[in-house]
Amino acid sequence: MTLQQPLLEPQKEKSLTARYIEITLVVALYWIVSISMVFINKHILSDKSVNFEAPLFITFYQCLCTIIFCLVCNFIGQVRPSWVHWLGFPRLHLRPTIVKKVFPLSIVFVGMITMCSCVLNLSVLLSTLLVDH
Repeated sequence: MTLQQPLLEPQKEKSLTARYIEITLVVALYWIVSISMVFINKHILSDKSVNFEAPLFITFYQCLCTIIFCLVCNFIGQVRPSWVHWLGFPRLHLRPTIVKKVFPLSIVFVGMITMCSCVLNLSVLLSTLLVDH
């Protein structure tokens, strides 16, 4: 490999059908992962045999796993670019301007998850009080 030759060959233009198939597969995979997480979370939080009452911990753990997965893909992409080339995983760059723009969204997301958890706990408490009386 010479200094002029890139590590990854440029991708050839895909046909419109190939692009539609790729988009459909990505959306289907996203839907499968998303709906499976909903069912897993429902099972963990509502099953009496599991008895796990920490929705914020579950959310934190899932976010932590996502961050670790992204960092591992980034590391593999730097060490062996051909291994994650098929995945299309971009290099991670932390730019302060982007972090400043995304940070409020992260705060809103954390607030939404926290308030949702509090409302669910409050609604269970209120329904219990109403049934008892």
